[in-house]
Order: sequence, then structure tokens, then C-alpha cells
Amino acid sequence: MAKVPGGLWKNIVAVQIYGANTGVGKTVFSTLLGAHLSRHAKLKVQYIKPVSTGPADEADDRSVYLL
Repeated sequence: MAKVPGGLWKNIVAVQIYGANTGVGKTVFSTLLGAHLSRHAKLKVQYIKPVSTGPADEADDRSVYLL
């Protein structure tokens, strides 16, 4: 993963996870990646999910709180 220097924050690495459809595992993968980076790489991880689509009964927000 290439590190691109930021204008204001030089020590922050941003990772974006993309997927084609709802239900392909973006939130679950992001949660696992964040947990791994915080435990094994000793990085401070902040998770942001700017948009959640789909029906409310299929929301996957709870998996993020497991971090």
C-alpha cells in the first residue's frame, strides 16, 4: 500500500475499502482489518462508515462495535 503524504496530517494513513454491491463483506472486512492493525501493528484505528444503504433489518453496524 503506497503512503501518500497529507497536507495537514503527515502521520495518518487512510485506507478505503470498495465493493460492487450490498452484502459483499465490506464492513466485515474493514472491521477485521482494523482489528488486525490495532492489535498486531499497534496502530490507532478510527473507523468511519459514511454511508449505509439497504434495509434497516440487514444493517451490519453491530460488527463494527466488536473492535
